[in-house]
Amino acid sequence: MSLLTDEEQDACMPTEEQLEAYLAEPDDAVAASLSEKDKRLVAKFILCGRNIANASQAKTLKAVAEWGNELCAEHQGGSQLRKQCIFCVEGLFLCVSEGNQP
Repeated sequence: MSLLTDEEQDACMPTEEQLEAYLAEPDDAVAASLSEKDKRLVAKFILCGRNIANASQAKTLKAVAEWGNELCAEHQGGSQLRKQCIFCVEGLFLCVSEGNQP
């Protein structure tokens, strides 16, 4: 599941500069067999996927950092930030090791 909204995902479409730079790279055997039109289309999908992955990762890391800066009411009675609570930090590591967010 992505934290990105539909609008944020739409904004990940590659720019013309990204597309031109990608198309300037040497072709592999598969790319060499495509027409220029198809090559541009495939490149757009590849770059869009990369952009979405980067944007999603940045937003996820920001959400985890914000979580760590909240007060821990569960273990410390609201006197410490979660990133300072050993129980919250351990829970965070368990979550991320399973590919989940806290």
